[in-house]
Amino acid sequence: MELHRFYCPDLVADPTGSRPPEAYLPPEEAQHALKVLRLKAGDTLQLLNGKGWVFGGRLDHPDLKRCRIVIEEAERGEDLPPPLHIAIAPPKNIARLEWFLEKATEIGIGRITPMLCERSERARLNSDRLERILVAAMKQSKRSWIPVLDKQTPFRDVIQESSSTGRYLAWLGPDSPPLASAHCPGTPALLLIGPEGDFSPEEMDQAALHGFASISLGRARLRTETAALYACAALNILNDHEKDL
Repeated sequence: MELHRFYCPDLVADPTGSRPPEAYLPPEEAQHALKVLRLKAGDTLQLLNGKGWVFGGRLDHPDLKRCRIVIEEAERGEDLPPPLHIAIAPPKNIARLEWFLEKATEIGIGRITPMLCERSERARLNSDRLERILVAAMKQSKRSWIPVLDKQTPFRDVIQESSSTGRYLAWLGPDSPPLASAHCPGTPALLLIGPEGDFSPEEMDQAALHGFASISLGRARLRTETAALYACAALNILNDHEKDL
């Protein structure tokens, strides 16, 4: 039987893999375990810290305030965070950004930066809700890493702080090469996805000065979240193909 998974971000193992003797579920996870799933003392489960470790344990003290788990094993997850960073200008409809976060986590992504551009349609985000979406997607997809989610960051700061080998800006310009021909598989990449109104000319110039190359995601005009997910999937395919060679 497949074990239920719970998120315990403070749970750590030392470099040798030695496991802590016990852990306590965060309140929200305890509520789900005891009230929704009806787990009882003695039931086995798995704990994830979102940093690559999977812990096997047994419910020892089923209390909503101090739900104690006895840790019985610890192992590294089979997945690694892809060297992929996408900065996206959140659409006005927040459900579209939430959809992207969920699907990108399932496919595989290392870091996501909500980006504030000149033509951005949304300036405020509920970070706690977005984090919960990432956690749920990590558990559902059986991943052991949760993507890094940055706070909403101005465009200028995003392009200045980047140290990725591949720096790309999605644009519908006629001279933009396809992403597949621009990216060197296996190398870290940062891809910028602009708002529905596209990047401003000033932003295009600033990005070029900081080493960003414009790339194409095909001939169709894609919604912001669709373009971001397309790029996420394409870069994962390119990187996975490189591993298989």
